[in-house]
Amino acid sequence: MSPEDQLRCALRGLEIKGFLVRCLQKYVVEGGDRQRVVVGFFNAWQIRMARRFMGEFNLQTDATFNTSHLNLPIAVIVGTSNVVRSFPATYCFVISESKEAFTFIFDALKMIFHDCIGPRVVISDFVLGLSSAMCRTRHISRAEADVEDRMTMLQIHVFGTDVQLQLCAWHAVEAIRKRLTHAGRYPAKLQTELQNLLWS
Repeated sequence: MSPEDQLRCALRGLEIKGFLVRCLQKYVVEGGDRQRVVVGFFNAWQIRMARRFMGEFNLQTDATFNTSHLNLPIAVIVGTSNVVRSFPATYCFVISESKEAFTFIFDALKMIFHDCIGPRVVISDFVLGLSSAMCRTRHISRAEADVEDRMTMLQIHVFGTDVQLQLCAWHAVEAIRKRLTHAGRYPAKLQTELQNLLWS
């Protein structure tokens, strides 16, 4: 079975299980074949949870790689419930964390929040595709966005309300930890002390 046939079977299985599936496809010029860029899916329970707990609060997004034999990264949109437990609001298989992919994901999420207030904060690792997609919604250029403080970007109109893009603290600390490790100038004990200082 070809990768496309496998994906088609998986999508049919999701629909049978009650998931709402949304696909972004584009045509490849050579041969005119269709290529799936994003496959997003969520069910009724996820929609209820997202509408109840993500409105006027936050959503978090991150992609995980090497999760399937199709080698497609899976982006997970996560919310936080009233008992401080995270829940998956949407899953998306993406070819890459591009502006095109996140633009489609945000457009799909607008269906969830079509008649209620959406999230106020988007927490991410500042992958360029995400910040570019959010800038698009406010019609500002990438250069203008780079001038702004990337930790506290100006609020951007996404879900019918103003949304702030915020850097995930865990990703920030991990990036610093990797820099300290690769620098090779800091002993393990000092690295641990610096990491503890970052979290305090």
